[in-house]
Amino acid sequence: MNEKYLHFIWKSKRLLTTDLHTASGEKLNIKNFGEYNFDSGPDFFNGAVLIEDILHHGNIEMHVNSSDWIKHGHQNDPAYNNVILHVVYNHDTEILVNDHPLPTLELKYLIDWKHFNNSPRKLEFQNTIPCDKQLSEVAVETISSQLKKNTHDRLQRKASEIDFLFETMQLSIHELLFHVVLRSFGGKLNGLPFLELANRIPVYHFLRSGVQIREAILLGASGFLDDLFTDDYELLLKSDWVFQKHKLTLSNLDPASLKFKGVRPGSFPALRLVQFAHFSSRFDWSHNFWTDEPAEILDLFLRSLIVKTNNYWAEHYHLGKKKSKPDSGSLSQEMAENIVINAVVPFLFWYGQKYGNIALLNKAVELLELIPQEKNKIVERWQKLTAYPNNARFGQAIIELNNQWCTPKKCLKCLIGKEVMSLT
Repeated sequence: MNEKYLHFIWKSKRLLTTDLHTASGEKLNIKNFGEYNFDSGPDFFNGAVLIEDILHHGNIEMHVNSSDWIKHGHQNDPAYNNVILHVVYNHDTEILVNDHPLPTLELKYLIDWKHFNNSPRKLEFQNTIPCDKQLSEVAVETISSQLKKNTHDRLQRKASEIDFLFETMQLSIHELLFHVVLRSFGGKLNGLPFLELANRIPVYHFLRSGVQIREAILLGASGFLDDLFTDDYELLLKSDWVFQKHKLTLSNLDPASLKFKGVRPGSFPALRLVQFAHFSSRFDWSHNFWTDEPAEILDLFLRSLIVKTNNYWAEHYHLGKKKSKPDSGSLSQEMAENIVINAVVPFLFWYGQKYGNIALLNKAVELLELIPQEKNKIVERWQKLTAYPNNARFGQAIIELNNQWCTPKKCLKCLIGKEVMSLT
């Protein structure tokens, strides 16, 4: 048995989910298998399980043996404190988290051994595009129609997430934009902690403050200013944070929620927060940018995002951690464009839907067409198989198609998959 296979059957939900029990005999119901984590930390994020009529939300970790938890050192890593379920092939020891037994699901007697014996072929299949061998025979119009649908699906899904924020947090439009953009600065790994940080910050006070106070609030509320410092700039930040924390009754995030492993130094959370402080100072929050034309919106955000920070961050990627080679300390063009793709465009689409403004819906799509595709392995894989315009509209469509259709093998619902089936 190996973890790769356990991940495969969990991702594909190839388990009988009725009449499950934990290793200690408690009734277990899987409500959400979670989102697969390709980076460091627990294997699946944002899962949900019902244990004896109590609903738990959190992360799910998988091992061949329960004792692998200790072997891998998870007991010393706070990133695993929010694990709600330990899924193992063999339960050989009880694991404690926060001094409480960790609920464990043992799969030893739930494995389909015929399926397992065929798993090498299946595991190879899951890492490819199901129809890659036949894609060249599919009509260009079919691929284009499917990708247009995927663009809309992705924007709709992201708009729904924004609407949930808007409704549950009771935010103003500009506060909502603040939350959405700050989350995007965190990227895939630190997006959720950055969103939690936004929830802790009094937005309008923050936006009335000078840029150094903004730096202090963001870094302090992230727990980065609790150490002892000797550098003048670091000491000044800490002094500002102590004052603002007392004045505004602010609280820190759990520093363990912010990830460094799997993140390049240029994207470390402290540097990203300082870059956001400078963006927020440069950007005109009173301007209703959605009234502008798409090219003007793109220019407005890129000019505000790609700004030079102070000299300290030209030489450091974290407090007390120097770069091997100094640079501007500003966001790269590519990262700035990614923030527009993942924050500004979905915000425009949400606004258009919320208030029935079709012009804003169209602007969101037009804005994507002005930006080059994001660079990632998914897009590169598809580029080798078919030709489509080199812009973020189709890049986003490809990512959506891969994540929401190809990976879960929804081929029979896909226009491309249906045409492939008709060719065989």
